[in-house]
Amino acid sequence: MQVQAGRDGRQRPLMLLTHNVQGITTAEKAYKCVSAWHRAGAHVVCVQETWVDRIRQQGQSQAEVELWLQQAAARLQMNDMQVWFANNTLASEHKAGVAIVLLHSHVLLEQVQVDIKSATPDGRLMACDLRWAGHHFTILNTYWPSEH
Repeated sequence: MQVQAGRDGRQRPLMLLTHNVQGITTAEKAYKCVSAWHRAGAHVVCVQETWVDRIRQQGQSQAEVELWLQQAAARLQMNDMQVWFANNTLASEHKAGVAIVLLHSHVLLEQVQVDIKSATPDGRLMACDLRWAGHHFTILNTYWPSEH
């Protein structure tokens, strides 16, 4: 089973991307990210370093970042994006935070089942069960900086 037709009319397989965004700190940054994922034809994006819900002042709230991402998707006429976060909820100076983004969910939801299994409190790891085209696999999205 394939997901959607490409420009040549042939069916495309599910496309997964990974992206270290180094913080989603503004609505414009959210737009640039969503636009890049859309141009790349991604269906699922594993995002690292969201910097969401950090105890320190530099982090944005999950609600604010999710709103920015949804507004960016709407600007691109993609009104069916879903986002799951693993946030750094610890009193830590480390930025962290990972997310899994499902783009074009109107196409995928009939074929893809997502179950967020776990997320660590420091926002460095989240697991997601994904069922697609008769296959079952687990995506682990993680971020571990080299200096720690």
